[in-house]
Amino acid sequence: MTTIPIPSQDTPIYNILIKKYATFKLSLTWKTGGTTSVPIDLTNFRAILQIRQSADVPNVLYEASTTKGNIKLGGANGTISVSISSVDTSNIRWQSGEYDLLLIGPDGTVYKMIRGSVSVETGITQPNQ
Repeated sequence: MTTIPIPSQDTPIYNILIKKYATFKLSLTWKTGGTTSVPIDLTNFRAILQIRQSADVPNVLYEASTTKGNIKLGGANGTISVSISSVDTSNIRWQSGEYDLLLIGPDGTVYKMIRGSVSVETGITQPNQ
Protein backbone atom coordinates (compact mmCIF):
# COMPACT_ATOMS: atom_id res chain seq x y z
CA MET A 1 0.00 0.00 0.00
CA THR A 2 1.30 3.44 -0.94
CA THR A 3 1.10 6.34 1.54
CA ILE A 4 0.23 9.76 0.11
CA PRO A 5 0.88 12.89 2.23
CA ILE A 6 -1.64 15.72 2.18
CA PRO A 7 -1.51 17.08 -1.40
CA SER A 8 0.98 19.89 -1.88
CA GLN A 9 1.57 22.06 -4.92
CA ASP A 10 2.94 19.09 -6.87
CA THR A 11 0.62 16.14 -7.45
CA PRO A 12 2.52 12.87 -6.96
CA ILE A 13 3.12 10.91 -10.16
CA TYR A 14 2.38 7.19 -9.96
CA ASN A 15 2.44 5.32 -13.27
CA ILE A 16 0.30 2.19 -13.47
CA LEU A 17 0.27 -1.00 -15.52
CA ILE A 18 -3.03 -2.76 -16.20
CA LYS A 19 -2.72 -6.40 -17.25
CA LYS A 20 -5.45 -7.32 -19.72
CA TYR A 21 -7.76 -10.16 -18.51
CA ALA A 22 -6.49 -9.75 -14.92
CA THR A 23 -7.99 -7.83 -12.00
CA PHE A 24 -6.20 -4.54 -11.36
CA LYS A 25 -5.90 -3.22 -7.80
CA LEU A 26 -4.41 0.00 -6.47
CA SER A 27 -4.35 0.73 -2.73
CA LEU A 28 -3.34 4.03 -1.15
CA THR A 29 -3.47 5.62 2.28
CA TRP A 30 -3.88 9.37 2.65
CA LYS A 31 -1.99 10.62 5.73
CA THR A 32 -0.90 13.92 7.18
CA GLY A 33 2.73 14.79 6.48
CA GLY A 34 5.55 14.87 8.99
CA THR A 35 7.17 12.32 11.25
CA THR A 36 3.97 11.46 13.12
CA SER A 37 1.68 11.05 10.12
CA VAL A 38 -1.94 10.18 10.85
CA PRO A 39 -4.55 8.87 8.38
CA ILE A 40 -7.00 11.45 7.02
CA ASP A 41 -10.62 10.53 7.81
CA LEU A 42 -12.34 9.95 4.45
CA THR A 43 -15.84 9.50 5.88
CA ASN A 44 -18.38 11.14 3.53
CA PHE A 45 -15.73 11.70 0.83
CA ARG A 46 -16.28 10.65 -2.79
CA ALA A 47 -13.61 9.59 -5.28
CA ILE A 48 -13.28 9.46 -9.06
CA LEU A 49 -10.51 8.23 -11.35
CA GLN A 50 -10.62 8.81 -15.10
CA ILE A 51 -8.31 7.47 -17.80
CA ARG A 52 -8.09 9.42 -21.06
CA GLN A 53 -5.80 9.17 -24.08
CA SER A 54 -4.28 12.44 -22.87
CA ALA A 55 -5.35 15.22 -20.52
CA ASP A 56 -6.70 17.41 -23.33
CA VAL A 57 -8.90 14.70 -24.94
CA PRO A 58 -12.54 14.80 -23.77
CA ASN A 59 -13.26 11.08 -24.37
CA VAL A 60 -12.99 9.00 -21.19
CA LEU A 61 -11.44 5.56 -21.80
CA TYR A 62 -12.30 4.23 -18.34
CA GLU A 63 -13.83 5.62 -15.16
CA ALA A 64 -13.82 4.30 -11.61
CA SER A 65 -15.64 5.96 -8.74
CA THR A 66 -17.19 5.48 -5.35
CA THR A 67 -20.56 5.93 -7.08
CA LYS A 68 -19.83 3.03 -9.45
CA GLY A 69 -18.48 0.93 -6.59
CA ASN A 70 -15.01 0.27 -8.03
CA ILE A 71 -13.37 2.72 -5.61
CA LYS A 72 -13.77 2.03 -1.91
CA LEU A 73 -12.81 4.54 0.79
CA GLY A 74 -11.78 3.32 4.25
CA GLY A 75 -13.23 6.09 6.40
CA ALA A 76 -11.05 6.90 9.42
CA ASN A 77 -8.27 4.61 8.13
CA GLY A 78 -7.65 6.97 5.19
CA THR A 79 -7.50 4.12 2.67
CA ILE A 80 -8.38 4.37 -1.00
CA SER A 81 -8.84 1.13 -2.94
CA VAL A 82 -9.33 1.10 -6.71
CA SER A 83 -10.31 -2.15 -8.39
CA ILE A 84 -10.84 -2.87 -12.09
CA SER A 85 -12.37 -6.29 -12.66
CA SER A 86 -10.95 -8.86 -15.07
CA VAL A 87 -14.16 -8.47 -17.09
CA ASP A 88 -13.48 -4.74 -17.45
CA THR A 89 -9.78 -5.21 -18.29
CA SER A 90 -10.73 -7.78 -20.94
CA ASN A 91 -12.80 -5.06 -22.67
CA ILE A 92 -9.90 -2.61 -22.91
CA ARG A 93 -9.23 -1.74 -26.56
CA TRP A 94 -6.54 0.89 -25.98
CA GLN A 95 -2.86 0.57 -25.07
CA SER A 96 -2.00 3.67 -23.06
CA GLY A 97 -3.35 6.83 -21.54
CA GLU A 98 -3.16 9.25 -18.63
CA TYR A 99 -5.14 9.32 -15.40
CA ASP A 100 -5.69 11.20 -12.21
CA LEU A 101 -7.50 10.38 -8.99
CA LEU A 102 -9.64 13.01 -7.28
CA LEU A 103 -11.16 12.99 -3.81
CA ILE A 104 -14.14 15.22 -3.13
CA GLY A 105 -14.67 16.22 0.49
CA PRO A 106 -18.05 16.57 2.19
CA ASP A 107 -17.75 20.36 1.81
CA GLY A 108 -17.11 20.04 -1.97
CA THR A 109 -13.34 20.64 -1.80
CA VAL A 110 -11.60 18.66 -4.57
CA TYR A 111 -8.17 17.12 -3.91
CA LYS A 112 -6.05 15.82 -6.78
CA MET A 113 -4.32 12.87 -5.11
CA ILE A 114 -2.16 11.25 -7.79
CA ARG A 115 -1.70 11.29 -11.54
CA GLY A 116 0.35 9.43 -14.10
CA SER A 117 0.47 7.34 -17.20
CA VAL A 118 -1.39 4.09 -17.79
CA SER A 119 0.00 1.22 -19.86
CA VAL A 120 -1.91 -1.91 -20.80
CA GLU A 121 -0.05 -5.22 -21.03
CA THR A 122 -1.47 -7.60 -23.62
CA GLY A 123 -2.98 -10.78 -22.24
CA ILE A 124 -2.91 -14.28 -23.72
CA THR A 125 -5.08 -16.44 -21.46
CA GLN A 126 -8.68 -15.23 -21.37
CA PRO A 127 -10.35 -16.56 -18.20
CA ASN A 128 -13.75 -14.99 -18.92
CA GLN A 129 -14.51 -17.03 -22.04
